[in-house]
Amino acid sequence: MKTDRKCSWLIIGMFIIWTIAFSITAPATYASSEITDINGHWAQSQIEYLTAQDIISGYPDGTFKPDQTITRAEFAVIIVNAFKLEAVNGEDFTDTAGHWAKDYIATASSNGIVNGYGNGSFGPDDLITREQMAVMIVRAAKLDSVATGTVFTDDDKISSWAVSSVNTASSNEIISGYPDNSFRPQGSTTRAEAAVVINQSIDIKVEAGAAITGLGVLQIGETTTATAATTEVGAGGWTSSDPTVAVVDVNAGIVAALKAGTTTISYTVSTSGKTNSHEITVHPEAILKNPSIGVVQVGAEKVIPTNYTEPHETETIAWTSTNTDIAAIVKETGEITGVEPGDTIIAYEVTDKTSGRIAAKGSLAITVLPYVVPGAAITGLDVLQIGETTTATAATTEAGADAWTSSNPAVATVDSATGTVTALEAGTTNISYTVSTSGNINSKAITVYAAATIDNLIIGTVQVGGGTVTPTGFNAPKAGETMVWRSSDPAKATIDTATGLITPVAEGDTTISYTVKNGSRIVAKGSLDIAVQP
Repeated sequence: MKTDRKCSWLIIGMFIIWTIAFSITAPATYASSEITDINGHWAQSQIEYLTAQDIISGYPDGTFKPDQTITRAEFAVIIVNAFKLEAVNGEDFTDTAGHWAKDYIATASSNGIVNGYGNGSFGPDDLITREQMAVMIVRAAKLDSVATGTVFTDDDKISSWAVSSVNTASSNEIISGYPDNSFRPQGSTTRAEAAVVINQSIDIKVEAGAAITGLGVLQIGETTTATAATTEVGAGGWTSSDPTVAVVDVNAGIVAALKAGTTTISYTVSTSGKTNSHEITVHPEAILKNPSIGVVQVGAEKVIPTNYTEPHETETIAWTSTNTDIAAIVKETGEITGVEPGDTIIAYEVTDKTSGRIAAKGSLAITVLPYVVPGAAITGLDVLQIGETTTATAATTEAGADAWTSSNPAVATVDSATGTVTALEAGTTNISYTVSTSGNINSKAITVYAAATIDNLIIGTVQVGGGTVTPTGFNAPKAGETMVWRSSDPAKATIDTATGLITPVAEGDTTISYTVKNGSRIVAKGSLDIAVQP
């Protein structure tokens, strides 16, 4: 009999403790439940309410297991169901592929509720801690940040990243401490406790009057203007929780992204003090790599850009033309079709599918040339490097004076009468020849490469009968490059064109030289005059 009384008092005591710890507001009282193991449980009402709404479910055997701990994946599922979050693609964590809750975790991620551990993992089967639960529930309920909340005896144990959320959750009476006034931030959570927290949070509504819009994906150096839809009288004030990440003009709402990170942009109506906030993430700057595009002429199809940053599996690419009347472009492939003579800008953006962040971009201004009638085919334009010259020739049978032009004289100039081309700086230009009587034009795109690296050689004593000599101090070829050696006078000294091995033949002077090529472009070269001794 005494034992029965002790058990009764123990059950009553546990009920009181959990009631205090989670600030329970019971929606109803139930005499019994279809779930077999919650009748009389301190969280029965909350569990039955959430199961009736299909927010949380029990097990196939009819049990709920209220006192069983809950994992991060299970809590993410409940969050998505409770707040009716739209099922969209979110971050692909390294440890959620094939997990039963993968889609729910991705949805929670895309809605800014979960971030993972920072190393690319999520830990779906890890037990959720009380401070993690506080962060997730505050984000899901879109609660305004609170600077101070309930003071707990173990405040110093709360992780820095969770302090604001614990303050907000406790001040909104979603979750409280234990009877000893501790919070136990790293403690695990049971299914019953999670049900109570969810039940408390879905009853909280954000005050209407300052809904924030205009804050899309931001990258370092970009600006955007936030707007707040409010019908209240009174001036509004904009603030940023971390001005080192992004600053905001207090009156205009203009947001400027300064460095990668996360901050909360808030709008407060001065007369009522109501505040709405919107968390934004500033991403690193996009990689800038301008594409290369060959000659585009009216009627030309399938001109494909090259030398751009290609998307990964988790990214998409979109191509645009600023003037589609001049040149049309296929958005997905970048395939260009010349429509009319004129100028346009071809641009692309590589975007992350999950965050919407622009990972890479680039553009190039091009001139679409008129349709070419045969009669001025251009030859003589080979590989050019800065400082070199060449002469272009046009094979034409038409009468009439000819004229040479360069579409980009900053890269290479051409003498209008002689066709002499001078390379000035690295880049691409079109060398064109026009027959004045008919107006027929032919063009050839050329690329001017950077000047070759010059490293002159070091060669020891070369003496007839003294054996072979190997040069040193030259710029050795890299993978994909070729190297060729030469002697200006093989009668004085021969040289192995592949290895540079010198064999003296007769007394006299010769020049030993080498070139390193990438394709037909010279990337390095050097030479040295030597005297073959008797």
